Amino acid sequence: MPSLSDRLKSLGVQVGAEELKPQQARRFQSVRDNLGGDVLQTERGEAYVVSERYPAEHHIGSAPLWGPAPLDMLASWAGEPVIAGLEAPKFAFLDTETTGLSGGAGTFAFMVGIGKFDGQGFHLAQFFLREPGEEPAQLAAVVDFLAGCEALVSFNGKSFDVPILNSRFTLHHQPPPLEGFAHLDLLHLARKLWRRRLPSRRLGDLEIEILGAERSEQDIPGYEAPILYREYLNSGDAQPLKGLFYHNAMDVLSMAALMNHISELLTDPEQAAADNLDLLSIGRLHEDLGQVAEAQSLYTTCLGRPLDKKDWLEAAERLSFIYKRGGDWDQALKLWQVAADRGEVYAHIELAKYYEHKARDLDQAMKWTQAALDQIQQKGYPIVLRYQWQEALEHRRARLERKIGKE
Repeated sequence: MPSLSDRLKSLGVQVGAEELKPQQARRFQSVRDNLGGDVLQTERGEAYVVSERYPAEHHIGSAPLWGPAPLDMLASWAGEPVIAGLEAPKFAFLDTETTGLSGGAGTFAFMVGIGKFDGQGFHLAQFFLREPGEEPAQLAAVVDFLAGCEALVSFNGKSFDVPILNSRFTLHHQPPPLEGFAHLDLLHLARKLWRRRLPSRRLGDLEIEILGAERSEQDIPGYEAPILYREYLNSGDAQPLKGLFYHNAMDVLSMAALMNHISELLTDPEQAAADNLDLLSIGRLHEDLGQVAEAQSLYTTCLGRPLDKKDWLEAAERLSFIYKRGGDWDQALKLWQVAADRGEVYAHIELAKYYEHKARDLDQAMKWTQAALDQIQQKGYPIVLRYQWQEALEHRRARLERKIGKE
């Protein structure tokens, strides 16, 4: 197993007694000159932090960092009921920059950006490792900053940031503080809300497409972080890191604004939705959470809005099955009739089921079964879907023929 000295050398850190102090001094001076910041004294040594404050009404695009919308839906989606009752100062918004993008035992966070609300607005703190050896102190400073917080907001933090930080706390024999936090990962919610209309749900793309914000030219893509940090350790020059600090700060600020925007969107979707497709996605979200009345209302609204045929038919299908489960056959039949007229095979089958088992009208059941078989045999009908439907439809037709023959 490589020693600590070997690992530090692989990162470009000189560990010889003759070279350590001059190179360390050069790095530290460059950090001060280019990044500002302060040295914090912790029980584990010196930690370095760059801080900035913003008013709570500071906007990222169209959205302020915090607003009055309730957090009930966010809490339900996250499976964290406690979130619904928390005030702003209880939330911590987290983003890390790491030495690798795939995790692994050797990956650590050389920058931990955390934002939280306090009596003076939104406090953004970026805990930076001037040297890898400062990691125990960095982690101790993170713990101190998180004091009083109860919920974590991240963007892919469940899969990436939190596991890395937890492993580093464990490595340095410090209890991982994040394990006790309620956690809202906005990436998974963003995918649910906007997969229908946005090809990318990266945070930077959501800033543009959802919040209407655009980053300045100094932004540096997150995937360059490991390279830039390695170059900093080798050269001692912190100037190229300025764009990375900006990138990390924008990620943290955007998470706060995006959470606020989503809470408003889910509270009053018909007013806040910028696109009718969002109503369909929010309806699906309500349905997944078992909130049937809300889903029914949104699907009904969708049917009265301009949507592409595919999306309109999806809303009609989902609404029809809500009616079916609720025993409202008249409304379900109307939707299935419309969908069948537009070539939807599932609607033919639902009509056949209704007439066979509910109305006891075998002739109508046979009519809709045969119509479905005719539909899948049409030229241009997808072969995969034909195979999906054909065997069950032929089995249904044979059963109906036997029943009709016995009458």
